[in-house]
Amino acid sequence: MSSFPWLTVIGAIPLAGALAIAIIPATGSDDRRAQAARDLVIKQVALVASVVTLGMTAVLMPVVILASWHDADPAEPGDGTAARSAGSGPTTPRSAGPDPTTPPKVAEPV
Repeated sequence: MSSFPWLTVIGAIPLAGALAIAIIPATGSDDRRAQAARDLVIKQVALVASVVTLGMTAVLMPVVILASWHDADPAEPGDGTAARSAGSGPTTPRSAGPDPTTPPKVAEPV
């Protein structure tokens, strides 16, 4: 299995897109064409960041599902995990010690 931090990258891509949008300089003038060009660049950066995130998520989810394909399968008999997997409780018998449900005996005063 790869040790590449996929979840971190998927979380960082929208953050990088937001930071890129934040550093786009504002237009100082009332020029409508300059403002329209800035708005177009902002929309394009937002679209690219969201499409890249969608593409990594669309690839990553099937990979995660396939990697955990047999994790939910019941354990094979004889491998020591069947009883625990079935939810039947502890697999070892109780110890020969005191019963935990009875209160402890208190010594009587002399």
